[in-house]
Amino acid sequence: MSQYGGISISSFYGEFDFNRDSKGRIQLPAEFRELMTFGDDPRILVMTKGPDNCIYVFMSIDFKKYTKKISEMQIDVMDKNRLKRIMASSTVNCKIDSQWRVKLPDKLVKYATIEKEVKIVGALDKIELWNPLKYKQYHEEKDVDYNRFSTILFNE
Repeated sequence: MSQYGGISISSFYGEFDFNRDSKGRIQLPAEFRELMTFGDDPRILVMTKGPDNCIYVFMSIDFKKYTKKISEMQIDVMDKNRLKRIMASSTVNCKIDSQWRVKLPDKLVKYATIEKEVKIVGALDKIELWNPLKYKQYHEEKDVDYNRFSTILFNE
């Protein structure tokens, strides 16, 4: 974990397959648990709509970076207000229990078309939750982009 402007940014990597239990909870991968530090905050994750019908998951301290960024964006006031409304209305604080399980909010599960199986993906500063079939389709469509971007990133 590194620090940027007083806000922690974790580096989440990897893909994991989990099932929701009968109460709609998933267990967080052990690889992610050791990266999660909550400081003075209770064990809360912030979940919100992500692009491509996935769910974005942030530690609460990291999500604050995005709420601050919205305030600082140089965009039209009406667009900024609309963005705030969209973000706030689709965001849910989710408590992690003592077994490192977290209940997925129904409205976000519906948005992401998640049923029982959940693909949990590390996306550096956040975690993404996907319907496994949608994730597979996304990768099949976007592999060309990865090849292009990785060439730019890793070739100095």
